[in-house]
Amino acid sequence: MSVIFLFISGSELVVVLVVAWLLLGTKRLPETARFLGKSLREIRKATAEFKQEIADDGLKAALDDAKEAGRTLQDSIESGFRASALSDAVRTEESHHPSPVETPEARADRLAREAASYEKHYGPAAAGEESQAEAAEKEVTA
Repeated sequence: MSVIFLFISGSELVVVLVVAWLLLGTKRLPETARFLGKSLREIRKATAEFKQEIADDGLKAALDDAKEAGRTLQDSIESGFRASALSDAVRTEESHHPSPVETPEARADRLAREAASYEKHYGPAAAGEESQAEAAEKEVTA
């Protein structure tokens, strides 16, 4: 540990010590020096603790900010996944089910088109079976 005397030369330090010795005397000078040493030690200790508390508070605040940012990011990601899954489910639901406002005639037309497409790809119905188009027509008339 180095002692820094602010712009005090060796001769000036000797003058200050002589004046202190003359004012305090030989008995009180060691007591005063011990008191000043303890006081400086306490001041340095308090200063170090204060600096540590400030650093800890700064780190805690930064950590809290980072945690909050992480929670916000996680929430936005989760809500994005939920919205994406919901829109996928709606699209899937819409593509697999007819519109709820489909009229019987529109349903018959749709079934007839599906049956014609099926027969076009897979051939006409086997002997003894009615075609899907005929089944769709019967369903509409029933």
